Amino acid sequence: MMGTRTALFVVDVQEGIANATDGVPDAEQIKQAISSVINLARQHNDTLTGDEKSSEKLKIIFVQHDDKDPKDPLHRGKPTWNLVFQPRLGFDTEMLVSKNVRKYIQPQYAPIDI
Repeated sequence: MMGTRTALFVVDVQEGIANATDGVPDAEQIKQAISSVINLARQHNDTLTGDEKSSEKLKIIFVQHDDKDPKDPLHRGKPTWNLVFQPRLGFDTEMLVSKNVRKYIQPQYAPIDI
């Protein structure tokens, strides 16, 4: 039987949403709060060493919307598509996944090589 794991999902925190003039109200405060939560999760993970502690580490999953419409600000390659917060390279507790649907219920997630 598998044990339970805890994960932090950072969903669609992209330049086109978080930094747009017509984007999220109070975006700066929200970005500060998200940054604090990510940093706390990373600090937690960084204090756990050894194989016996690896099951206590949090997965931090960054979800990036990749719109199929080339005119959309969240279309791959546009500056507005970029993530505000990036997963750290070389950390198996952090990963990036891409989605191209606006509904999170559909299983459309695919890992991206970073």
